[in-house]
Amino acid sequence: MNQWGERMENTDLAIFGRDRPAPTEPLAASRCFALPDSYRPLLQPWFNRWTLVYGEQPLRLPDDQREALARLLPVLLCGEQSAVVLFHHEARRLSAAARQASYHCFSTIEKDEFQHDLGLQALQRKLPRPQDLPNIRRRAKRFFARLGRVESTAEHFAQISHLDSAVAVIMRALEASEAARDRQLRSLVAQIKRDEARHVFISRSHALQLGIARSDYRSMGQQIRTQVLALLAPFGSAFETLGVDVDRLFGRIRKSRAE
Repeated sequence: MNQWGERMENTDLAIFGRDRPAPTEPLAASRCFALPDSYRPLLQPWFNRWTLVYGEQPLRLPDDQREALARLLPVLLCGEQSAVVLFHHEARRLSAAARQASYHCFSTIEKDEFQHDLGLQALQRKLPRPQDLPNIRRRAKRFFARLGRVESTAEHFAQISHLDSAVAVIMRALEASEAARDRQLRSLVAQIKRDEARHVFISRSHALQLGIARSDYRSMGQQIRTQVLALLAPFGSAFETLGVDVDRLFGRIRKSRAE
């Protein structure tokens, strides 16, 4: 079991799992995974522009789509919040090992994931609270926490590469959905899609550099895609309400390849 799995086993998700007030005002919402202590990242220009244009605007969606999106966002947020922590710690490890080029690469991804987190939270605050929110969050949290329970950092980043590939497929589907007629939603998911597609390549390269065999990398992809589909299965009707063909979406996730 690698360092992420050991921490989660020994501290009851100590670095991920505490719901506690975040250190800055935009993060006042209860979190699925806690930020590292004294976390003060810089906001990226695209996010500042998105906030300036859409920060005060409501989501222009009918009630049924608002409710559907409100059920999906906690799952997406759990993934983004766990990624912030993962890439934060890996960037610090690489910095300590004097691998500055890799450090800057992973620090940039960490910032990307943090902006995704902030953007999805901004949408969440404009939506109704699902009655089963604690159950949704608990289920998603359990899924992402289990990703750390592998034997090596190489295996973990192989998982992350395949997971990011699935996230990019999801975001592409949301970008093309009926709900994406709302420009606020469409612009955010389009940005996340672009970022996650880039993260796939970087995490894959990192896993291979850390020594994972290509055959193990491919077999891990099949496992992750199966697990992602199981995680998303209860939200099929929510995707359909948003105007996503869920059979096509799940088929694309099943066939996606982080190569």
